[in-house]
Amino acid sequence: MIKPPKAVVTCLGIAGLITIGGCATTHEPSATAVAEPEPIEVHQWDRWRIAGQPMPADYDRQARAGTTMVINLRTQPEIDRLDFDPRNEVESRGMTYVAIPMGGDEGYTPEQLGAFTQAIDGVEGPILIHCASGGRARHLWAAYFVEEEGIPLDEAMLRMEEVGGRPALMERLLGHRFHYTIGEPLPEPEADQP
Repeated sequence: MIKPPKAVVTCLGIAGLITIGGCATTHEPSATAVAEPEPIEVHQWDRWRIAGQPMPADYDRQARAGTTMVINLRTQPEIDRLDFDPRNEVESRGMTYVAIPMGGDEGYTPEQLGAFTQAIDGVEGPILIHCASGGRARHLWAAYFVEEEGIPLDEAMLRMEEVGGRPALMERLLGHRFHYTIGEPLPEPEADQP
């Protein structure tokens, strides 16, 4: 049997002690590992909260702030890409969850506005409306004011500005502001041909 040199045995022994000591040592998580993520930007107007996609910590904040309902306007394919279940996160914090998918294959329809109006009927307390970035949420919210509360379109659009909606994408593309007016009703979609 060949014996290793004393220096090698000593080095291996020290390395083993360091390894064993390291395994037995408990480390406190670093401040960055346990820090709460930055909150999403939430725009407020009276009891309304308009935002992009909340994370679980944001649902905690909303529950603590007294939010009673969360309305999610994201489509199912968008929700499927999240690493958490928004309905579960909202309901586990005692808030009501409502899904009204908009955009993508769901499009934008008066029925979605009707579903929104029905969902909020009789609800007291703050309501959070969100999508991915807040754009769909702002538009649905403003459409509600026009259709259900009789607010003039120009005023509803100005309210959108207060909740992060201005300058609008079209205004940014054109490089100037513009004013809105209500025109003729949209034509009814043609029935699908067989």
